[in-house]
Amino acid sequence: MTDRSSKRGRRRGKSSPTPQSKRKHSASASRRSPQPSQRVVVSCILERSDGYVLIVTAHRTGDVNRRWEFPCGILTPRDKSAEAAARRVARETVGLSFDIHTGQPPFAAEHQGQPAFFRYFIGSVPSVSNIRSEIYNDLRWVHEKQLCEYDFLSPHDSVMEWYADSSA
Repeated sequence: MTDRSSKRGRRRGKSSPTPQSKRKHSASASRRSPQPSQRVVVSCILERSDGYVLIVTAHRTGDVNRRWEFPCGILTPRDKSAEAAARRVARETVGLSFDIHTGQPPFAAEHQGQPAFFRYFIGSVPSVSNIRSEIYNDLRWVHEKQLCEYDFLSPHDSVMEWYADSSA
């Protein structure tokens, strides 16, 4: 297995494609930066050194289909940056700290029926034997090559190509 963090270090300067490239939204909408009054959702793609990634399902009333997502939360005024929010979200939702390797530029999508900007961050977590969550009802470590076998909520499903490119 190759060292994934060294690959990411070489790719940092490369611009990452956004999921909007496959959607029918205007190009200018996908490239806009969030305004202070707009909701920003940060998602954490948490990787272990053995190639496994944490995916979760949330408690959703009436949701009979299990749909997966990455741990996520909302950028709050107390967060100094989206990166700081991602670290807070990982700590608060699944009890993990992580080192960010790559961040995706913001893109516009809907979150719980409201317009929002999304930011995804890939980072490494130490060897983990016990994770906890009061927010998510199922937490699963899945090998990165098996992620496509899971049904993800939107827009989590649309970042798979970017993630695959970032981890290559």
